[in-house]
Amino acid sequence: PAGAVVRLAAGRYAAAVDPIVDLDVRRPVFLVGAGRDETTIDARLRVDVGGAAVVERDDGDRNPASVAGRRLGLWAASFAHGCKVATNTLDRIDVVDCAFAAAKDVDCLVIDDSNDVLVARCRIIGGSDGLVSNGTTTCLHIYDTEIRGAACRGIFANTLFVIEDSTVDHCGGYGMKTRGGCERRGDCDIQPGPWDAHADMMSGMGFGGPADDDGAVDVAALMRSMGMG
Repeated sequence: PAGAVVRLAAGRYAAAVDPIVDLDVRRPVFLVGAGRDETTIDARLRVDVGGAAVVERDDGDRNPASVAGRRLGLWAASFAHGCKVATNTLDRIDVVDCAFAAAKDVDCLVIDDSNDVLVARCRIIGGSDGLVSNGTTTCLHIYDTEIRGAACRGIFANTLFVIEDSTVDHCGGYGMKTRGGCERRGDCDIQPGPWDAHADMMSGMGFGGPADDDGAVDVAALMRSMGMG
């Protein structure tokens, strides 16, 4: 049910079929693993909770149990084939202490139109783009997160977002493409791009640049180190 805490013990969770399957989540729940190095979901996570309607009592007061049903949490797990969160009206989405990986032909972590979204202490490795914020209203805060090895861009975002104490590097195209600009806080290490020198004129639209001269990141090795290989 909405608001439930689903705990996943240490281990690798995989379907006995090929090719890769989707794991569909249709309720706003809290999915909690034993640690991103301990619990691995060997599927592509798809979250589509729609409006997640609020339940009311006869007296019109909001049911306290439904408040939890207005939030979604992904905690302490690895997702070997990425994740997509569809457009929703939830109050908040927290993605904390997770790891995501994806092949170069699919985006790694995709978040469509949402309200408040926190991505904290995560590793996002590979994918066509690393982290994609497709929405036009999403309030995204990226904190203490590593985004590495995307084939194109580490971050693609339509709206203004905050990035704090995070790293984006070794991407094949741009470090970041930020249509609405971004606010950098703390100690960030962002792969530079050709437009960064003109940030004042371009409203902070940093586009990232080519991979560093020391070579592209070994995505396969990073995935193996995360128990995803």
